[in-house]
Amino acid sequence: MPDRSVTPARFARSRLTPIAVTITLATATAAAGAAGASGAITASSPFGNPVTNLSPASGLSGAGSPCTPSGGDRWAACNAIILAEINAAQAREHARRLTLPSDFLELTAAEQLFVWVDLERVARGVPPLVGLSPPLDDAAAKGLGGSLSFARRYGPVTIAINEQTHRYAWSGYTGSGSDIPMAGGLVFQIMYEDGWGGPGHGPFGGTLNPECNSPHSSGCWTDRDQLLGSITGTACTDCVMGAAAGKSPAGIGSAFALLIAQPATYPVPLSFTWNADVLPHLPAGYERVRARPRPSAPSTPVRTARATLRPRATRSRTAATG
Repeated sequence: MPDRSVTPARFARSRLTPIAVTITLATATAAAGAAGASGAITASSPFGNPVTNLSPASGLSGAGSPCTPSGGDRWAACNAIILAEINAAQAREHARRLTLPSDFLELTAAEQLFVWVDLERVARGVPPLVGLSPPLDDAAAKGLGGSLSFARRYGPVTIAINEQTHRYAWSGYTGSGSDIPMAGGLVFQIMYEDGWGGPGHGPFGGTLNPECNSPHSSGCWTDRDQLLGSITGTACTDCVMGAAAGKSPAGIGSAFALLIAQPATYPVPLSFTWNADVLPHLPAGYERVRARPRPSAPSTPVRTARATLRPRATRSRTAATG
């Protein structure tokens, strides 16, 4: 059964969720920025970012909406609205329409978050993440409430070094508040509201991403690009995820945390996987993960850096870099 500790709710955005980390914030690649300018999605570049934010329609709010506190316990109806909003955004980008697994409503909130992320990746030609890894789930759980810290090693899972970028292949996100009613709401914000939304970063309007200071700022769409592999690689076939969900710190709405990483060696412990737990419940045509054993880590040295990430609006993102 679903984890109903995550309550569907939506009201005025609570934007400033401070987090403290000691990792340099990663920026999108030049290629990602160029793709964002055209908005085109190609096989060679999944970073076909929208020109501006794609705000959800009023179905997520307003009197009687199942995604508001007054809507009552209409969890399935709220999820259906989020799916419709994401598919409307997919259509505007000419990306593959998302279909949820037939058992989606039986999954936990963390498992649902994994499914949403993988479906977005597959729709843009990026290999799906292999699965949820319990050591990374534990790390994500510690991030609920606003703080998610990078570590070189999480139990038996050591983070790989991306040989192309010379960075640790790791990125993480936290989100909380009633503006993120369910797992799909966080993914919608990362994928479709990470760009320019107008002047200001206040609680009732403007731009969610504080690094996005103008319509063509290099800080726009960096969360989205990282979700699609700008840090871990867009061809990674053994990348894994950690996820956690619970109540928001304010007690209204949801809190989510996720991190995506490429392990230095593979296989790693997994509790829920794309191949075994998601694919059997999807229509035919979705690709399998083709992860192969990898016994040793890359030897490429990593430059270290220390910095403090600025407070993040509603959503928080950290990325380990060299």
